[in-house]
This record gives sequence, structure tokens and C-alpha cells, in this order.
Amino acid sequence: MLKRMFDSIEGNTGILVALSLLIFSMAVLTTVVLPYYATNHYQPTPLAVQYTAQQARGRQVYAQAGCWECHSQNVRLSEAGIATIHQPGDIGAVSHPGDYVYQNPVFFGQHRRGPDLMHVATRWPSEEWMMIHFLNPERLNPGTWMPSFGYLSEENLDALSAYLMTLK
Repeated sequence: MLKRMFDSIEGNTGILVALSLLIFSMAVLTTVVLPYYATNHYQPTPLAVQYTAQQARGRQVYAQAGCWECHSQNVRLSEAGIATIHQPGDIGAVSHPGDYVYQNPVFFGQHRRGPDLMHVATRWPSEEWMMIHFLNPERLNPGTWMPSFGYLSEENLDALSAYLMTLK
């Protein structure tokens, strides 16, 4: 019975073209159209930031220096209010899609060798502390894997610090 059905489809070019277009349309719908509507209709949360030129430059430095390789910017439900950076619960609230409305690309991170940076501006004491940390991470966190970023210009370090201070 199936053989007869397939033979009739192969023998009729119109049906073959129509079914091919139907399958192609379904593929486009599920891989392009639905994700577009699912992701482009989020409202910005108070954590969503439209960056100044300096902050945008800092975000670029963050990407180029590979910070996203070790740090995520995404607090998962299982760790909110529980996970520890300095003290229990200081990792911050759960991340929501609206937190990332103005980010492209989004630095979710896949591996977390260093702490999550989603709410880092609420944990780090000041921009001066960040500068010391960028230039000599071992001084503030003995045993850290983080390399020194002393090779970055002062302008880039200031921009990186300005970007990280937006993560509240």
C-alpha cells in the first residue's frame, strides 16, 4: 500500500513539488519565523541597559579579551539565592529574557570557571577595586585562574570597568 502511494507521488510532479514546498515551508516556519516571534517580543526589565559609547566599548573589550569563556552572565533558577560568591545568596536574582533585550550577542557563557558576573556591580566594592583586580587578580583572590589584563590600555580598562558596572 505504501509502495503504491510513493509510486503515485513520484509519478505526479505537481504533488511532488507541492509536498516539497510544504516540507520546506514547515522547516522555515519552525527554524526562522517562530524563534523570531518568540524572542523579539520581550519587554526590557530594569536590568536591561542601553549602553553609553564607553560601556559598549567595554562590552567589546569583554568579548575580545575572552572574559565570556570563564564567566557567565546568567543566574539560573537552581542557584538564585543559594549560590555563593563571597557569602551565601549573593549571586543575585534569577535572570529573565528581558534582562538581555539590548545585548547582541548575549554572553550567557557555557563554562563557569570564574564567578557569574550577572550582578557583579552589586558585589564588587568599586571601580578602583576592579582595576586592581584586572591588573593583579592574584592580589585580591589568591589562587585565581584569572590572568592579568595589564596588557590592555588604560582606556580599555576604564571601558571594561564601566561595562561591568552596568551588571547590577
